[in-house]
Amino acid sequence: MSKIIGKDLIVDINKVKPNTWNPKENIEESSENKARYEEIRNEIKKKGLFEAITVRELNNEYEILDGFHRWTACKELGFKEIRINNLGKIDDKLARAITLIKEQKRVPLSELKTAEVVGWFSEQGIDEDETKDLLGYSDETFDEYSKLFEFDWDEYKESEIEPSSKTQEEIICPSCGFKFSR
Repeated sequence: MSKIIGKDLIVDINKVKPNTWNPKENIEESSENKARYEEIRNEIKKKGLFEAITVRELNNEYEILDGFHRWTACKELGFKEIRINNLGKIDDKLARAITLIKEQKRVPLSELKTAEVVGWFSEQGIDEDETKDLLGYSDETFDEYSKLFEFDWDEYKESEIEPSSKTQEEIICPSCGFKFSR
């Protein structure tokens, strides 16, 4: 099997079409999906599309292998052209495999490292509103990462050994929902 090397192109957005096997849940399936899609759409509206849509060539068009929600947002926002990463003429078997690989093989973000990055903005004296805008975070997500960044891990480890009678503040990880007490 030869290795695939994609080629970035700017193409007419109407030449890009969704595939029929997208394994992701529908945007309308839950309020969480709608909210996540709106975050994607708002980010593209504010900053543009900085991650190409992965496609294959099919019948003089391009079929999306990864990036359906970004493509949908760009269409809604009136983009005439879109940046794609064209993997060329690949068969159905490989196209479907790539769709799953692109999603399943992503390494999850470390919540603690993410909190460190969020905290960096604060340490640099960057305004909270600007930070939220840059990161595309809601007030709630920003607040939880900020709390996680400020969390005293030494105190947490000690409290596991000796239960404290003090009232503790609860911090909830924005991504996984794990609850920490401080």
